[in-house]
Amino acid sequence: MSMLCLELLGTPHLYLGGKPLTGFITKKAQALLIYLAVTQRGHSRDVLASLFWRDMPEWQAKKNLRNILPNLRALAGSHVLITRHAVAFNRDSPYRIDVEVFQSTLASQQATTDLETLRAATSLYRDSFLAGFYVRDAPAFEDWVLLEREHLQAMAIDGLLMLARQCIDQGDVALGLTTTRRLLALDSWRETAHQYQMILLAYSRQRAAALAQYDACSTILADELGVEPMEETTALYEQIKAGTLAGPPAREASSHHADSQSLPTNGRLAPSQPGTLAVPQVVPQVDWTQFPKQPACSGRDTELTQLYQWLVTDEACLVGLFGLGGQGKTTLAAQLAWSLAENGPFARILWRSLGNAPPFSTVLQGWLAFLSDASGAPLPQHVDEQLALLFACLQQQRCLLILDSVECIWRDDLPAETSRAGYEAYGQLMHQMVHTVHQSCLMLISRIRPHGFDTLAMATPAVQSLHVRGLTDDTSAHLLHTWGLTGSHDTMATLLERCSGHPLTLKLVAMTVHGLLAGDLEAFCSDALPIFDDIRTVFDQQFIKLSALEKEIMLRLAEARQPIPLQTLRDTLSQPPSQPILLEALRTLQRRSLLETGAAGLRVPHLMTEYMTHYGRGMVP
Repeated sequence: MSMLCLELLGTPHLYLGGKPLTGFITKKAQALLIYLAVTQRGHSRDVLASLFWRDMPEWQAKKNLRNILPNLRALAGSHVLITRHAVAFNRDSPYRIDVEVFQSTLASQQATTDLETLRAATSLYRDSFLAGFYVRDAPAFEDWVLLEREHLQAMAIDGLLMLARQCIDQGDVALGLTTTRRLLALDSWRETAHQYQMILLAYSRQRAAALAQYDACSTILADELGVEPMEETTALYEQIKAGTLAGPPAREASSHHADSQSLPTNGRLAPSQPGTLAVPQVVPQVDWTQFPKQPACSGRDTELTQLYQWLVTDEACLVGLFGLGGQGKTTLAAQLAWSLAENGPFARILWRSLGNAPPFSTVLQGWLAFLSDASGAPLPQHVDEQLALLFACLQQQRCLLILDSVECIWRDDLPAETSRAGYEAYGQLMHQMVHTVHQSCLMLISRIRPHGFDTLAMATPAVQSLHVRGLTDDTSAHLLHTWGLTGSHDTMATLLERCSGHPLTLKLVAMTVHGLLAGDLEAFCSDALPIFDDIRTVFDQQFIKLSALEKEIMLRLAEARQPIPLQTLRDTLSQPPSQPILLEALRTLQRRSLLETGAAGLRVPHLMTEYMTHYGRGMVP
């Protein structure tokens, strides 16, 4: 008899003999099998009919049940026992239900003391019970699901609290931080979880983040419950601030050797012994294979501060840097990466460029060789198995994966957010970074926003994006001065307006003035700003991918040279499309960083206006 496996903690997955169990004639047939398996007992036909068809006449409800039982027997075979009066799950058949393993493991005596048992049990809790699974017109079943969901979540929180405490007692800081992050995602009001997070951050030499965690705890408690943190939490904050929190025990020490006097117990902090934090500085291991050279100051302190907040303090799992070509995205990311490589919380940092559109398997092979300290091992054939290997590494240590030039894995003859055939695994990676439990972060650098990114960002604050805009006038002027360009106030003002803070343009201007005009900036600014070949190549690559409608929109906005309302734009088009088609075209342009919006209306970036004026008109049908 084949093994029946039910994964119900999270989005439900059912397998029979290792293959997905499909073919249910209705959602209620699938729900019935789940109900029978989880409840661990038989049920009369009357009870089951009422559970799924409570609002129907009794005869109709029983008839509906009779109609789905043959389908259930055909799919599940002897795993389901069906008689004239009752239906039950056959517990003598080979099966595995993650809910049952989860509950029994946490209920065992070993789970209260053994770290690995707790880790294995809590890892089963991928998400809430039957996440995303809904059965229409079955309120009684949905009520049961809600009760089970609350019960299992409470068990998960208790298990994670025990695991976090064991990690503190045994000095496993990395696993402890992963655990407290999961805890706070499940229950942000749990003050004990905030305490544990503060201790573990302090243990890992992230003092500022530990103090910021106290502020976050205070804000949540004030906003949601109208209370202040407990005295014990405030005392812990003062210890960390003063540097008197005792350091973690050695990893090999058992939990009963730890100094429990300094640790929170059941939400309370006992008086601690003064001491010093003595954790050795962890130097990140950097994969230098494609790591960029350390850039000069980019003049983007505000952006760097924001990115550091997301990656280090907020522990985001997915971050995107998007913007027009030549806007300095890679330079900004490189400056951040070098800063983190010298002093940051990530154990390993890896940078890969997708400029040559390498297959995902090629990138993954290099990642795994570095993350697992092993090379040459063949990859599994299926993407899901490949990703499983990667996430096993990302769960063990905190890693930063950076992918540059992500726009290069999209097809030229399809919308820019559509990946090439064979490159879909990159999209799967992006989604799994959000939906899989781990302690790492993926940073994407791209001229376009990948398909599905905005949906993920709306679903969780763990996904963030930064639209990289032009440098400020002060920063641009400083760069020009550094490169030896000076001029009158009016000349500089004119140049800054034309360049719009575009770093690549500023650099090319400096090279041109010095190389061709002997440093005469006044002569250069006496005519319109040229579109240099380097920039034209970048813009050509983006413009050629646009549809005829999108190209015409770009041209009309460039001709206007100022923001215009949506309806005005539509009226200027040669063949005005319907509202939905127009909006979709605008969304595509916005995803590709070719459209700016504001209260005054729509416009294209200033440099794109110049590009369209000189070259774009000839490419519009």
